[in-house]
Parts: sequence; C-alpha cells; structure tokens
Amino acid sequence: MTNDFRTSLTNPPGKESYPIASFTWFYVPARPQDSLRSHAVKEYLSWVYASGKKSPKPQGYAPLPPSVLQKVRAKVASLQ
Repeated sequence: MTNDFRTSLTNPPGKESYPIASFTWFYVPARPQDSLRSHAVKEYLSWVYASGKKSPKPQGYAPLPPSVLQKVRAKVASLQ
C-alpha cells in the first residue's frame, strides 16, 4: 500500500480470498473552507477509526488491518 492508500485488492492470493474487493473512501478537502465543518469531519473520522471500527464485521465487511488502521489514524490526526 502506498502512502496515499492506493493498492489493488483484486485477485489476492489465498484459498479463502475473495476475488473482487474494494475500500470505502472518504474524500476530505486538503484545505477546508469551513473550519467548523472540518472539525466535525475530523471528530467523526476519529470515532469511525476508534469505536466505530467494531461495526463492519457484523455487517459482513472486513475490518481494516492494524497496519492500515494505523496509517489512516495518522492521516486523520493530520487534518486541519
């Protein structure tokens, strides 16, 4: 996975691997125009990648691997 989170999940190796998979993306402005909205987005994403990370599995989604989760949390922390 690159530093900007690009990677291919198509046809991964392994007997139990699913051939077609994708991430769900959040697009967040690098230079926000509205500081109040930016703060709310940062708070929401902080929740998603902390307490909210328990929600995907019961819904049939795979959780992010710990190494990816660490990168995502660092990116969220760097938001303005």
